[in-house]
Amino acid sequence: MGPVAQARVMLQGRVNAVVLKRSHGLLNFLQELGHLALPAIPIRR
Repeated sequence: MGPVAQARVMLQGRVNAVVLKRSHGLLNFLQELGHLALPAIPIRR
């Protein structure tokens, strides 16, 4: 693997880590929101 390919993989890994962190925070936020909104929403079966 050449230095360019290595740099690309490293960069991609870093971007993925940041995106993962962001999306994880967003997921947690949506979950919290869901827990808050859940009692207000009448559950229909």
